[in-house]
Amino acid sequence: MTKENFQCVCHLPEHNFYAEYWDEEQFLYLAVNLNTYDRWYKRLWEAVKYVFKGANCGYAEIILEPENIVRLQNIINLYQPIQVHKIPITE
Repeated sequence: MTKENFQCVCHLPEHNFYAEYWDEEQFLYLAVNLNTYDRWYKRLWEAVKYVFKGANCGYAEIILEPENIVRLQNIINLYQPIQVHKIPITE
C-alpha cells in the first residue's frame, strides 16, 4: 500500500487529504477532509440544511504546491495503467 498526505498551501488543518493506492486490490482511495464548524449545533444545522434543502455539505478547497502535484501524479500513475476507461464525448 502506498499512502501520501497532502496539505494546502495555507496550512489549515481542515484543508488536507490523503491518497492511498492498494496494490493487492488495485484500488485508489482519496480521503478529503471537509470543512469543520466550531460547535456541535452548527454541524447539526448544516446537516438539517443538507437534508431538507439539498444544500452542499461544505467542501473545502485545497491548493497544492508544485512538488505535491508531482507526488499526487506519482500515485495516480500507479493506478492509471490498470484502469483506463475512455468516455466517448458526444455532442
